[in-house]
Amino acid sequence: MSEPEASPAYRPPPSMMVAVLVIAVLFWASGAWVLNLSRPAATATGTPTATAASTPTATPTSMDATATATPSPTDPTPELAPVWTGPAAEVGGYTVMSYNITDASRTPDYAGMAAHAGDFAWPTRGPVVASWIAKVAPDLLGLQEANPVRGGGEQVDLLRDELRGYTWVYPLRNTTLAFRSSKFSLLDSGVIRVSRKGRDGSHYNRYAPWVKLRTTSGKRLLFVNLHAEFGQTKAKAKARSAGWDRLIDGLAKINPDGRLPVIITGDFNAASTETRPVFRDHLVKLKAADLVSAAQRATHRPVRVAGVTSFNGFGAVIGGEWRYRSIRRDAASSSFDYIWLGGGAKALAWQVYLGPRVSWRVTDGRVVPYADFIPSDHWPVLAKVKLK
Repeated sequence: MSEPEASPAYRPPPSMMVAVLVIAVLFWASGAWVLNLSRPAATATGTPTATAASTPTATPTSMDATATATPSPTDPTPELAPVWTGPAAEVGGYTVMSYNITDASRTPDYAGMAAHAGDFAWPTRGPVVASWIAKVAPDLLGLQEANPVRGGGEQVDLLRDELRGYTWVYPLRNTTLAFRSSKFSLLDSGVIRVSRKGRDGSHYNRYAPWVKLRTTSGKRLLFVNLHAEFGQTKAKAKARSAGWDRLIDGLAKINPDGRLPVIITGDFNAASTETRPVFRDHLVKLKAADLVSAAQRATHRPVRVAGVTSFNGFGAVIGGEWRYRSIRRDAASSSFDYIWLGGGAKALAWQVYLGPRVSWRVTDGRVVPYADFIPSDHWPVLAKVKLK
């Protein structure tokens, strides 16, 4: 009996071979992307550095979009994002910026930054704050928590050295103001006392500095800045509510009959989405005084990350763990920081500013936005404002 002839080797059809090859490539690419994106954000102390170019990032095609698309593994690293894009870049008007820069006299432990004490130090944060303000180039700037620096000096000292062309008013107060010297001249200034220590539940004496300005075209306006009582208890809400009354009374005295356009910046320590009685008195009382929030009235609202909140806490909780430099969000995009307008001031555009770059990383199975650096526990809020 002869030896049986060997069967020819099985050869799969060409179409099946192509499909197997495609699946293998996709599996490899997906694994490589996840490995790359899963690297933790740099947390070393010292001067912050930009996100590595190899990290995939979302490319913001239009900051006027209401949501940010999930990035793909092949998305290129974007150029540094401009402050205003789309229609918001063309509306004109004055740029107004409100920014709580986080008290430099605090300890890293108090600020929740014990593990990142080097990043929390004002010599590290301060230059980033200054660079962001320079990038935005506001015409009117209201700062909160601009306090003495732990170890000596003043927070505003660094900013005044870095930011030229501004006139600073009450630079040694918690709530300093600045305006672009080439666009405005100072007519008058003063303060409104909104809280008295030990009264109405207030923990500190709080003042709202104000300036009356004249533009180069001869228009006049009133610019006010404040930092409201901190805390989310009923007692603190009552203290803030009493402060709103004093603010409104003070405005009536320095601006009778609302003759001047009014711009108010500040950390109100009360959410824009608040619904509880007393807690929401800022929304009720300021509206009754014919003041409107720029965030609610702006025609254009550039959005780089949907749902971003103005309070960031230096990070967000993802998968039950706080992640440094991740961007905090909620469904309503709530804000503690405001730009209020009255009289002949009209909001053209508004946004929460997240710095020059946002990157996206897979964290706990989700694609999460991260900032290159977070120099304060609040993001700045911006508005384009036109004076009638």
